[in-house]
Amino acid sequence: MKPWQAPIVFVTAALAIVLLGYDGYSKPVGFYAFMAGLVRPEKVPIVHGVAGGCILMLVLFCDPIRKRLSGPAAVLLGRLSFPLYLVHLPILLGLVLPIHASLAVSQQWTSVAVPAAFVVLIALTLMAAYPLALLDGGGSGNCVMRPGRL
Repeated sequence: MKPWQAPIVFVTAALAIVLLGYDGYSKPVGFYAFMAGLVRPEKVPIVHGVAGGCILMLVLFCDPIRKRLSGPAAVLLGRLSFPLYLVHLPILLGLVLPIHASLAVSQQWTSVAVPAAFVVLIALTLMAAYPLALLDGGGSGNCVMRPGRL
């Protein structure tokens, strides 16, 4: 990154973080006092849209950020994101909720119920999502199932 780009990147990142922290419902005080004119819930999508645009500009035009987001860990997260989205709710409602409910009934297991349910949710969701990611060619780069092809 060129030296003159660093302040632009810093200001853009700071603006995105500040705008994403704005909820639009509570009265802005302290650090958010400058946003008092935006205290209407209908303005929240605009404010968050500007923040999203700032993040997009950072990803597109800042080489260090782009390089970090194209590494193997980020690629794996990208390949897993849609399968995780698909399987998390059925696993949560069908498997984890009954486990949590059965543990929470007993007073001695109440403090263990939420962490245990969370660990079970993460483990089962990853176990179900990874094979779905492989159907999209997650391991080899070749798609196994493509629309319009057998």
